[in-house]
Amino acid sequence: MDDDRPTKKVASPGAARESPLHPLRKLLAKNSQGISHLLPQIRKISEITREVTVVLPTHLLSHCQVLNLQGNTLIMEVESSAWVLRLRYECPALLEHLKENGWPELKDIRIRMGSPKIPPPPIPRAVMKSETVEFLRSVAQECHDPEFRAAWERLANRDRQS
Repeated sequence: MDDDRPTKKVASPGAARESPLHPLRKLLAKNSQGISHLLPQIRKISEITREVTVVLPTHLLSHCQVLNLQGNTLIMEVESSAWVLRLRYECPALLEHLKENGWPELKDIRIRMGSPKIPPPPIPRAVMKSETVEFLRSVAQECHDPEFRAAWERLANRDRQS
């Protein structure tokens, strides 16, 4: 009886397997530039991400990220629908800022919901006024306990260590 079903080829234990990276090599080989054609897009996304961090509030930045820039549309991703609403509220000011700072062709911001794994943005370190530093140094000089004096001096010199 003839069976027209496709047959599976069973590889012998000694047969060489195709590397899982082989399809990637094929994909890169099709483009003579390799992945270098992506670098300008990566730079654009990096630059626009810097501008986004200038405008958006810190609490929002830890829940969203820039995904891509496609034509005249910035694509951003947020963690949940609550963050979609908060980002949507900020979009007009963000779009205006981006148009004024290097992306005049930008027309729209599209928000996609996902679950980005984003490290929280670094918390800016407070800078002490010179009067405060002088006050801390005077407290350190008047302190008789060597441990407390050292602690006051470390605090006064904190801005020099950064």
